[in-house]
Amino acid sequence: MNNIFSKNYREGKINYWAVILLVLLFVFVSNGYNIVGWGYMVPKRYTYLLIAIAFYYIVTNYTTIRQSNPFFSKYALFMFMWPLVTVLCRAINGGNLGEEFFSCYSWVSLIFLYFVFCKYKVREFDLIIALSISAIIGASIQIYEQLNPSEAICGIITQDSEFYMGEVAEIRNNLFRFIVGNPRLPILMACFYWCCITKKFNFVYAIPLFLFLVSVYLFLTRQILISLAASFAFSFILQSKSKNKNWALIAIIIGVFFVHKYWSILFADLADSYEQNTGSTDIRIEGITYYLRVLASDPISAIIGHGHNTAIQAAADRLHFFANDIGFIGEAFLYGVIWIIPYFVLLYKVAKVYHKTLPLYIVLFIITTAISSIMIFPYRNGSEMYIWACVLYIAELHLTGKTKLTLK
Repeated sequence: MNNIFSKNYREGKINYWAVILLVLLFVFVSNGYNIVGWGYMVPKRYTYLLIAIAFYYIVTNYTTIRQSNPFFSKYALFMFMWPLVTVLCRAINGGNLGEEFFSCYSWVSLIFLYFVFCKYKVREFDLIIALSISAIIGASIQIYEQLNPSEAICGIITQDSEFYMGEVAEIRNNLFRFIVGNPRLPILMACFYWCCITKKFNFVYAIPLFLFLVSVYLFLTRQILISLAASFAFSFILQSKSKNKNWALIAIIIGVFFVHKYWSILFADLADSYEQNTGSTDIRIEGITYYLRVLASDPISAIIGHGHNTAIQAAADRLHFFANDIGFIGEAFLYGVIWIIPYFVLLYKVAKVYHKTLPLYIVLFIITTAISSIMIFPYRNGSEMYIWACVLYIAELHLTGKTKLTLK
């Protein structure tokens, strides 16, 4: 196998302008990797502008969008349009229309990037380069801040936050849990380079894979670590013909031995950290029960969504029951059960229909996010929606045969 960064896989030269624009866009949608003071550095009017551009693009290209991109255009259009129902219904019931609209579309509108990628035929190779650079930046910030926590400015807890407990970040496993960007990006890149490794071992793949795995670990989130490990193990079932999977299997065995030997250092505190930080290991279960009760009490709102900034949500927040922290049930509360149904339809299609055509790293990413979706839904903010738009677009390229980037 040729190196995927060789000329055989570039489909021409790197589009440096596209790569730079994509990296800058991720910096923007991730709030500068959650840097302190982002709201002062980049006023909200720029987000308003992006929302306006998204609506203008969708409206002016609606017919073309419906007729092209046969696999995911309806799904992406639904994701863009459905929150309007929630916003309008919330406004009719006495909510603030402008506030509700911004709460939803400050991140939902980014799904329009899927259509932009399709129209301008962004190459998978350029996307991979841009996402790799973005993930490397995030990982570098994480590592630097772990070594120099007093200088941390990204992903920290400020003193005016209700979660401030005297430290710049929550401490787990004797490490600071800096939320730099979002874990979906290093997960996607780890899946990509893992698939490269299982095809042919090369330090060009091994080094970034190690870096992205470190990045995923530094988010110190059990569900993510478990789901990524499960998808890596599942990859051996999906690529039974791989000539190099034996080496990858050996690597996993060594990794399991390493984890077992150093479990107390790597994961012991994670096992009981939630009890220490919330006072109850069942806090999320209690939150799920609370929101299920709310959904059952009002079937209409359960269908269309309760929206943001409601009295119900405010009461839940006081109990530390956060809708964004309980996966698809929380999403159903915010945007309605109809909002999450297409996601599960997509999972079914990937599992039953598309998995043989899609690149393995896309399948593994979707598996990873699906496993953790009961607690962490795949898209809840701007940077996660950006990643999801990229994933849908890359899947579209492979299903329509419009990409030459392969891992054969």
